[in-house]
Amino acid sequence: MAVDIRKARVSKSMTFNEGTLPPQNVAAPKEQKPIPDVDDDGNITIPFATDYGSDPVIAGYMEFLKKNGITEEDVQNVLDALLTTGSVSYSFELFDKIPVTFVSREAWVDDYIAEVLDDMASKSARVSNVRFNNTVAECNLAASLYQFRDDKYRIDKREDLDEARKRIQKMPYVIQSALVRKLAVFERTLAVATSDWAVKNFTKPRQESSEPGQS
Repeated sequence: MAVDIRKARVSKSMTFNEGTLPPQNVAAPKEQKPIPDVDDDGNITIPFATDYGSDPVIAGYMEFLKKNGITEEDVQNVLDALLTTGSVSYSFELFDKIPVTFVSREAWVDDYIAEVLDDMASKSARVSNVRFNNTVAECNLAASLYQFRDDKYRIDKREDLDEARKRIQKMPYVIQSALVRKLAVFERTLAVATSDWAVKNFTKPRQESSEPGQS
């Protein structure tokens, strides 16, 4: 059973349940951007990236997440859930009306996507970046969407994912686009939570085992 890392509804007092990610429509307080340092050679160094293990990708993701109301504590909760259950979910109401739940995808989905892209390339001398990106987004959304409105789906095999892609393709563009944007928050939260920076900062080192003969 996946652990739900976020609740979409917020009480009138704007308090959050412990261990949940706050809704995106709650504006995060504006933070003062760090002033870049300049080394002796005149090169600009960015303290923000250094804080996240000198990884500009993770730094960029974390900045994106903070703008969407996701904190470092939320990232820690996601990592804890992954370590204890192996799966996390993300529930919210699209446009404050439509119940939606995303779940973390299984590893075989990546192989499925690679085969879809290879098939596209074999049938066309040139695949545009737009078509490539749209296909990847469609597959990821189809594999992650557990609930939409009152309908719930399971993606256990290739045939399930084939049917899920057809459902996505039939959705109005506005709905599909909004779901992709929401999925980006979920996926980047997972990416940061499983990064070297998060593992280093949010997991406790194992206690050394006792020497043989010691109690």
